[in-house]
Amino acid sequence: MHRKFIKFGKRVVKKKKPSHVPFKNWTIVKGDQVYVLDGKSRGETGVVTKVHRFKNRVTVAGLNMVKRRVPPSAEFKGGIVSTEAPMHVSNVNLVDPASVGSETGPLPTRVGIK
Repeated sequence: MHRKFIKFGKRVVKKKKPSHVPFKNWTIVKGDQVYVLDGKSRGETGVVTKVHRFKNRVTVAGLNMVKRRVPPSAEFKGGIVSTEAPMHVSNVNLVDPASVGSETGPLPTRVGIK
């Protein structure tokens, strides 16, 4: 196998490959209602607030909450704050809009691309 090297002055550095490859076809966009399949928020539904396409992750409102330490600033006292953490897109499914008002509740669904 042929390796690619980049020269920086006197030393030679090996070129790094990206650790992940972004998905080409996305079925989940901002504003969609999703069902969480795995993780601490398993079985819950929420609305997508942000999509991180390069990292293959989505942020869902009110789910996958983590505690972050925030330093004090001029407008904020500082301390420990709960925020939403991004989760991998494979851990969420779109919710079928027809099942939202039904007795069974929101049901996850799969989306096919032709």
